[in-house]
Amino acid sequence: MDFSLSQNLKKFSSACQSSGGKLFIVGGYVRNVLLSIPAYDIDICSSFSTEKIIEIVETLGWNHKLISKKLGTVKIIAGSESYEHTTFRKDTYANDGGHSPEHVEFINDIKCDALRRDFTANAIYYDIKENKIIDFFGGVKDIKKRQLKIINNDVFKVDGLRILRLIRFATTLEFTINKKTLSSAIKNRHQLKDISKERVVDEFEKMTIACNHANTKTFLQLLKKFECFKYIIPATANLQIHLKHFKFYDAPCESRYTAFCMTVLASYFDYQLNTKDQIIFACHKIFGNDGLSLSNRQIADIFSTYIILQYSFVKNPTPSLELICDYFNTSEEIKNFLRGISPSITTLLDNEVDIYKAKNIPLNESQLDITNIELLIRANIENKYVSKIKQILFNLCLEEKIINEKTVLLETAEILAKNMN
Repeated sequence: MDFSLSQNLKKFSSACQSSGGKLFIVGGYVRNVLLSIPAYDIDICSSFSTEKIIEIVETLGWNHKLISKKLGTVKIIAGSESYEHTTFRKDTYANDGGHSPEHVEFINDIKCDALRRDFTANAIYYDIKENKIIDFFGGVKDIKKRQLKIINNDVFKVDGLRILRLIRFATTLEFTINKKTLSSAIKNRHQLKDISKERVVDEFEKMTIACNHANTKTFLQLLKKFECFKYIIPATANLQIHLKHFKFYDAPCESRYTAFCMTVLASYFDYQLNTKDQIIFACHKIFGNDGLSLSNRQIADIFSTYIILQYSFVKNPTPSLELICDYFNTSEEIKNFLRGISPSITTLLDNEVDIYKAKNIPLNESQLDITNIELLIRANIENKYVSKIKQILFNLCLEEKIINEKTVLLETAEILAKNMN
């Protein structure tokens, strides 16, 4: 067992000792050290109030940020290091499973603090001063057995988010789920409906980033077992997630959640081609206010990406002019994302774009060899017709009925203007 604590953390522990208390590390950092896997974020705790912790921090010349006065959480910043300190507390929840405690009582009892945690593997404390483990619920034993086990029967009853955490830990740590824990999660899965959408998205992002070829099957099976989509996204109540034409876990980490959203949308449509109207309707039902409550920008990115991606579901697709334009006009970020999860369709479209470029065929109006000013002055077109005529010129060039050359565009514009008068 090697905690390899920094000098700053040891210094902070000594300062707490001098002030009459002890400092403990708890949660994922302790668990990961016991598993001999990388451990990064350090959560610390003590009986000290937030005010006292801030006083000690300032004495050391460090910085701090109050995260939540209600929950007693302070972020401590010591140079390039940071830790989150939470005062020992007892939480009381409402009956809606909404994650945040209704009432908080700050206490001096470490065992009582342990009772508010979720799984035995996450309720292990490390006494920095004494260099020893404090384990009230057999968490060390459960880690050795590689199993997830709840602290008590109320874990999921009071906080639906813990069901998503159960899925995440079972997936990322490749732990089995204790029979009693599984039964309790299924019994209380209706509590998923009361979690804030921000929390849901945060958990899904963490889960999907950690997905790979080996653990994705477990992830999808648990989503189904706990009927997560039924309670979180009602429009997808009977959705069966399946990986057919692409694997979302093949996407780069920073794009993996978006790739997972693509998987949800593709499964919703059963990997069939759909119209833009159908897709945008589904996007808003799944990712809008009735679903995950993503921003309009996020929904727009998912929509524009899926418009292109769905053609990878078709054997030997023939790209339309509209599809080529859609692809050309997406951002480089979206193009790179598509290249990562569906190289076949992007290779096809990249080749098509090159052909259009070689022929000097515009793929958006800005590529026309004529400006609005030239249409107004040289073609003597009224301002109210400029936008419409430019759109017609673009379509004629795209369909190769005229060439994208200034003289031709001006002549065509004059003819079109006469027909509009």
